[in-house]
Amino acid sequence: MITRNPCTHPGDIRVLTGVDRPEFAHLTNCVVFSSKGPRPMCNMMAGGDLDGDVYFVCWEKALLGTHLRKDMVVAPQKYEKPTILKEKPEGNEISDFFIWYLERDVLGKIANLHLALCDHYGKDGPKHPDCVLLSHLASVAVDFAKHGECVSKLEYAHIEKIIDVWPDFLEKKPKKRIKISDGILGKLYRSLNYDAAMLEFQKNDYKN
Repeated sequence: MITRNPCTHPGDIRVLTGVDRPEFAHLTNCVVFSSKGPRPMCNMMAGGDLDGDVYFVCWEKALLGTHLRKDMVVAPQKYEKPTILKEKPEGNEISDFFIWYLERDVLGKIANLHLALCDHYGKDGPKHPDCVLLSHLASVAVDFAKHGECVSKLEYAHIEKIIDVWPDFLEKKPKKRIKISDGILGKLYRSLNYDAAMLEFQKNDYKN
């Protein structure tokens, strides 16, 4: 199983077959993708490319084959990046572009909304049309600084109204309404959100 951050669309997770190629034996700590096929494999995972992206690879047998099989993997999202800057600040100073960018950068808000909405809809939340829409918007927003195409808040305003209670693992400020998440993120959050658990984790991490 392989994917990369941000993994927001169900199709961002791919199950591949590893092969032994002696000519690549000298390569370490990297992934070599096949160059064959109609679409690059890296692009199927959150619209990735080969400019230094960090991939997550898992060989855990307890997960693969039982809980995750190739027939369970859904089709990847179509990631089409904008290539033409449709809007730009009035001035030409760096400060003008910086302020313009800060006013339109909504990636963090979309990412938190996506997590909350997936938790709201339950186990199949990532497959819900609202979550798929947020996944698409996140793919545009993540490269906003590169292509200049920003996501309008109007595109997800109707989804914001759905979330009136936020899951505990997002640690929203007290003024926000909080709920105890029944999802896997909530369970992981509460199991690690203790001093003893964090100290044990740090101790074991230091050994490795």
